[in-house]
Amino acid sequence: MAGISLKSDLTTRDTAWKTIAFTGMLPEAELQQLIDACGLKDSFSVLCAADILTNADSIEQLSAADCVVLVEKQECSALADIEKELEALKAWNKPVLGAIITNTDAVM
Repeated sequence: MAGISLKSDLTTRDTAWKTIAFTGMLPEAELQQLIDACGLKDSFSVLCAADILTNADSIEQLSAADCVVLVEKQECSALADIEKELEALKAWNKPVLGAIITNTDAVM
């Protein structure tokens, strides 16, 4: 579902964004699994840049991105880390397209 929403948002924006980086405090394998499930690779170049706060390779990958999707995990991602990620993305002039929160409980 997230992939459809992201794809729709990207195609309706008046931008030339073609490369999307997914980043967050998730382990790289979980982040890659989410990327694969989103189904965006047929229309966009998609990068997996896990943990931009401490991973130099992810920071380098992020430099090639036009925009970013922040992916965090309920009960695992700390608010302080999310704030640091957002500050870093702002400093690097990387627009945040949106956020995905995984492992959430359904609320009725």
